Amino acid sequence: LKLLHHPCTPQVERRRGPKATMSEVKVCAEHLEEANCSSGLLPRESPREPGRIKADFQIGEPSVYGSVMVGAFGGVSIKLAGGQSAKLHPAVLLLLCIPVFIAQVSILLYLRLDLDFQKPLFNPEDTGRNELLRLKLVMVIITYLLNFQTLMRSVHHLVFIANPITWVEVKRPKPQDWVGKNHERWYWMFRLSTLAPWPFLAVGMNILVNYMVCTDSVSVILSSPDAQNAIFNSLAITFIVELGAHWWKFLEYILHINPFENFEFVVEPGGIWMADEHSDTLTDEKANSMQFPVATAFIVKATTWKCLGLEHTFLRNGHGARRLCQAGGVFVLAFIYTRQLFVVLHAVRTGILPVARDICTEYFLHSRSREWQIFEHFLFVRIDTQLAETFRHDHGLAAKCETTYTRLKLDTAIILLHENTLFVSAFATIIFTVMLAPTIGHALHSYFADPSKAPKEMKESECEGPEVQAQLRKLREDIEELRPLKAHFDRLLMDIERLQQQQQQQQ
Repeated sequence: LKLLHHPCTPQVERRRGPKATMSEVKVCAEHLEEANCSSGLLPRESPREPGRIKADFQIGEPSVYGSVMVGAFGGVSIKLAGGQSAKLHPAVLLLLCIPVFIAQVSILLYLRLDLDFQKPLFNPEDTGRNELLRLKLVMVIITYLLNFQTLMRSVHHLVFIANPITWVEVKRPKPQDWVGKNHERWYWMFRLSTLAPWPFLAVGMNILVNYMVCTDSVSVILSSPDAQNAIFNSLAITFIVELGAHWWKFLEYILHINPFENFEFVVEPGGIWMADEHSDTLTDEKANSMQFPVATAFIVKATTWKCLGLEHTFLRNGHGARRLCQAGGVFVLAFIYTRQLFVVLHAVRTGILPVARDICTEYFLHSRSREWQIFEHFLFVRIDTQLAETFRHDHGLAAKCETTYTRLKLDTAIILLHENTLFVSAFATIIFTVMLAPTIGHALHSYFADPSKAPKEMKESECEGPEVQAQLRKLREDIEELRPLKAHFDRLLMDIERLQQQQQQQQ
């Protein structure tokens, strides 16, 4: 009764409804420490406090692909009757990704076949066309800048879930939190081995679509007949990347899914590592509850480079995980941009659109891979029919795929490097100055920073004014008074649940 008449309780009751049943007691006890009361007795939990440490990762703009990763950590739920909600398994969310993924791939594959890839890229004798080619190359760069954030976010997601310590430190719901305590036969569906694969598939699908947009945008822009079409085509193809976000907004409304824009990846509140601040050894409790404790211990030991001054593995949150995520994304994008530079140089040198080589690759997959033929059956358009028609009209096209339209190889890239040394050097300088150097400098800042100049933690005596200090002391006293009360109600709730189970068994 004291808990129900606590000043915080009316705010909690307004969230949950006017009913004052025993089930509301549990809700009130759970939300009491989170309620920001007008009386100021219990402030909202701060991220700096133990048990609420944020992981070094941000979700970014919600999309259907990102929902699978968030769902693996229990962050996606669907609304039910009575104000209840149920968490969605990442496998279910992956099924929601398939329609938009097939639509995106179908559009891109059909767009390739719709281009006149055998038309010469430019005429060396036409000065006006050469100026148009320069404008197209500028639009290619602008298109890459428009897709930079989306592609970078996808790579960040991949690095985050590929980090094995993420699945150790970041808090995930227990199996009983997914299906309840009375359904132990379904617990196997919510363990690490059955949750982790689905985010990898979703992130891989997202990266594939983003990469195809980057590669195909070059051919779409270079094949445009004039400047107006080049500008419009560059903007139109970027819309394909945004379909994942729009599809998720549609699903949120239709399926009554709770938004996860404010979801935070939180580190588990203790019980993971030994108390020694210089130790990266798992506690016995954590090791016994994991599926792969030996492999985790080996990875931790292999990534703790004490010869470089690292006291902890750089895969841990707060010890290098965020820098690893940023560096991984930057280096992957630098590699993609460098490869696309040579693709464009090769296209200008040969006068052949890059999509011609992609179509030949697709033709080889269609004729030699049974798995690819099965995948073509799931597309929204008949790519196989369009592909067969393209090669039927030009009987020598299959032979050109073996000679003229071969993929860019290393020896060809070396020749392009020698022919365009100045241009490639300028590009490498820009990439290193804008992308790589800031990332490397930020990652190595801790090695060169002076520890004596680091900001010191503010003490309580340094807070502004005696009123603030008095209020802080009063808040701490109130919290300590309420802790036994909450513990008492937890015991009562356990007794109530036990009595309910006994009553169900008797019935």
